[in-house]
Amino acid sequence: MQPGNERSGVAVINPQGTGTDFYSLDGTKTGSLQGWAPAAQNDDTGAPAPPAPVLGRIAADLGKTSHIVGAANPRTGHIIWRRTGSEFNAVQLSAVMAGDLLGLRLRQGGGSTAPSTNDGNPNPDGPVQLFDPLTGAVRSVPITIGMTQTTTDVLSTDGTRLITSRGSTLTAYDLATGAQAWQLQSDGQSMRSAGSNIFGTGGSDGVSSIGP
Repeated sequence: MQPGNERSGVAVINPQGTGTDFYSLDGTKTGSLQGWAPAAQNDDTGAPAPPAPVLGRIAADLGKTSHIVGAANPRTGHIIWRRTGSEFNAVQLSAVMAGDLLGLRLRQGGGSTAPSTNDGNPNPDGPVQLFDPLTGAVRSVPITIGMTQTTTDVLSTDGTRLITSRGSTLTAYDLATGAQAWQLQSDGQSMRSAGSNIFGTGGSDGVSSIGP
């Protein structure tokens, strides 16, 4: 978020692991919220930070989040919106950023029925559905993307498709239907998507733009 936005700020789990503390961009503590922990994590894949802190409801076993995911206003510590697994026939939800949208992995069966999952670690057996991280509004149908290979598989979107990046394979899925739109493979390069732009890395020429 840009400085000056009424929701600008950061969220970190408190030292006790029982809730979230909020800070303004100058480091001033602005609020606290018990029972919730940051859920959508950024890594080295270049995914942008969500425009509002995305949180998961802390389950009975600390260090995990329940099947309730939401976002908070860091200026006040109040929950803006929330979604539950029962809305999507899912026993678990896990959150990850997909471009500037929030991707929720919907675990729909198998294994433990306990409604909790590790923060930021999408479950491998459910579809991904995209949401507006500021309002919680639905932005796609549930999209089956198959098994995840690592927790850092790159998800991005150009506004009409969800694009998954796994090593040398890029696959795009239509947000309105969930159908596979296209798939690209490259020998000797790991491919990444930034919106509608596709890049290859690891080849003899370093980073190259493959095209939209």
